[in-house]
Amino acid sequence: MYRLLPLAVLSFATPAFAAPTVVWLEQEVPEESFTRKAEKLLEVSASHVAHPELAFLPAPLDAEDDEGYERINDLMLETRTRWNEYEVEYGFAEDLAGAIRRVDVVRDAKDLRTLVDASLLMGAAIEMAMTPEEFRGASRAEAFRVVLSGVGMNRGFVQASALDYEREVARADLADGSRFGDYQDFADVYDQLPEGSIDLTTAPKGATVILDGEPVEAGANEVFARAGMHYVHFDLDGEVLGRMAVDVQPQKVAALPLAVPLVDLGQARNSLVNGDTSDFPTSVSTALQALQGEDDLYIAVVSGNGVELMPWADAKNASKRPVTVLAVAELGGTAVFSELFAGGSGREMVPGASGSLGFEIGIYNLAILLGSDVAVTPGRVVLYGNSDMTANQSTSALPMPYGGLGAYILRPRGRNATLMLGGTYGYQGPSHWGFGARLGLGIATGETSWFRMTAGGTTAPSSVWDDALGRKIPLQTAYFRIGFATRL
Repeated sequence: MYRLLPLAVLSFATPAFAAPTVVWLEQEVPEESFTRKAEKLLEVSASHVAHPELAFLPAPLDAEDDEGYERINDLMLETRTRWNEYEVEYGFAEDLAGAIRRVDVVRDAKDLRTLVDASLLMGAAIEMAMTPEEFRGASRAEAFRVVLSGVGMNRGFVQASALDYEREVARADLADGSRFGDYQDFADVYDQLPEGSIDLTTAPKGATVILDGEPVEAGANEVFARAGMHYVHFDLDGEVLGRMAVDVQPQKVAALPLAVPLVDLGQARNSLVNGDTSDFPTSVSTALQALQGEDDLYIAVVSGNGVELMPWADAKNASKRPVTVLAVAELGGTAVFSELFAGGSGREMVPGASGSLGFEIGIYNLAILLGSDVAVTPGRVVLYGNSDMTANQSTSALPMPYGGLGAYILRPRGRNATLMLGGTYGYQGPSHWGFGARLGLGIATGETSWFRMTAGGTTAPSSVWDDALGRKIPLQTAYFRIGFATRL
């Protein structure tokens, strides 16, 4: 089946020359029969993407990448120039670590060498700034300790060795070379660590995996790497996707960090199927926002033999609608408990019909209730006095206008069920004021409509005539009604 309601304006919203993008909230783009159904609804050809494009967002190379590496080179020059100044090493280590953190892509061998050089220099600065005892236990050393197989190691040396394990490190790589012995001690331990690996099964189809500036063999599902941090991105037809740093541990398989985890994708998919996109996971919303360019963007899922399709602009705005207004109409049965019925002897229960017209104004999960119920007892009338108690009057229709507050356990949004618990206060004809409580369950029949079932009751312990009669005359009702609600 097709979702028609939210697409009623697509032919007006999508110019003939536009090339919209349909983002399928699926692990991969579905087969052609479904993409054609989506394009039939759009009335225009479209490009189609799915989870891989959400999980690994476009991240084109730009001038900021050049600036990041220039910053590292400038810091290395400053560090070497001022190396012999008094107690400057810790500050150099912090500055180099901060500059390295800001880099999230290794484009080529030149970038790789820059990172390795900076990491070695940072490692030497760490060794100069702290004694072995301080490195093992001091709080200021935490940022520079990497624990591999239970052993705390120098982050700079680990990073350099992970990125270029085959490099022959010389004394000159470590500033004045005074910490070369510390590096050799590190290398003796690091060399004993087994490799880990990176799982590539979630990589975008057709994309080349770039690991630390070098392409990985096409079709590889896993790549082995030395323990430490590695840089991964993808090249898909010349476009850079998904820059990320991957922490590899010895003898463990590291997963690629996804901008949109599969659990979030599933939640977003269910939200669209239910017609309620206001609670989209943040990761999905952020990814869609990043994908949205000048062309129109739509989100879609496979639903049975059809598709559910919605403009992302509509879905994005759903979270900005905290207020809902429902109109509710119901009919059902009631039981009225009172001693006011003519011909009765004391308090009795009289069955009847119940109806209700009302509004529910929802503000997030708060509901403001306004409306009127009516109880009708055919064949039985309620006796009551007129305003000055000089004549009897009777009626079989008991109007009950009310106002009150409630709480939505399930808010009325999209194709979701709705559940509301409320309390009311109002006039209970013919001569009472009292309280009421109701529980309303709605089953979605469309985007903005629900089949309603409401159970509740009212109680008025006294009437306006109590003083004249010299005793209390209570009135209670219980009811069950069915009907419909529609969102205005």
